[in-house]
Amino acid sequence: MALSNNVERVVVAKTNFPDSIRLVIVTPSLTVPTHQAREVLPKKYDRADVLHTLQRTSILAATCFSGKFELFPALFDDRLHHPYRQELVPGMEKCLAVRHHGLMGVAISGSGSSVIAFTTRDEALIGEELQKTMAEAGTESEVLYTTADNNGAGVTRELVPLMERLGGVLQKLGDRNEQ
Repeated sequence: MALSNNVERVVVAKTNFPDSIRLVIVTPSLTVPTHQAREVLPKKYDRADVLHTLQRTSILAATCFSGKFELFPALFDDRLHHPYRQELVPGMEKCLAVRHHGLMGVAISGSGSSVIAFTTRDEALIGEELQKTMAEAGTESEVLYTTADNNGAGVTRELVPLMERLGGVLQKLGDRNEQ
C-alpha cells in the first residue's frame, strides 16, 4: 500500500502475499485506455457508496496485514469504480459476480480492462469460467495464472537479465504444480 500527496513524499506499507493464493488474470482483447476509464467515473460520489467501499478496503487491508489473508467475495464489492468501469468491457459485470469454490474474490485490475481473481484452488477452472463468461458476451480474452511478486520493483546499478528474473517465477510456479 502507498500513500502519496504527489508532492512531498510517499509513505509505503508492505506485506508479503502468500504463495497459497494464486492470481488469475483475464485480459480481454478490448483495451480500455486509462483516460477513458477515468472519464466514466462520476465527479461526486454518494456518501453511502464511499463508506461501503472504505469499510471493505479497510477490512481487506487489515486481513492482509494481519497475515491471515481471510479474503471473501464481499470484500471486493466496490461501488466507486466497478459500477462504472464494468460497462466498458462486455462480460466484465458477470465476471465480477462469478462465485466458485476456491475463489476468494474478483476485481477489476487497476483501471481495467482486465479482471483479477484471487484463488486458493481450482484456478484453471476459475480462469476458464471467467474466460467463458467474457466469451458469452462476445469478448475474446487471454488467461494468465500467476502469484504475487513480493519483491516488487527495485532500482539497481546493474541490469538483471529478464530471463533470470522470470526463471525464479517460473521455478516457483513449477514447484507448485508438482505438489
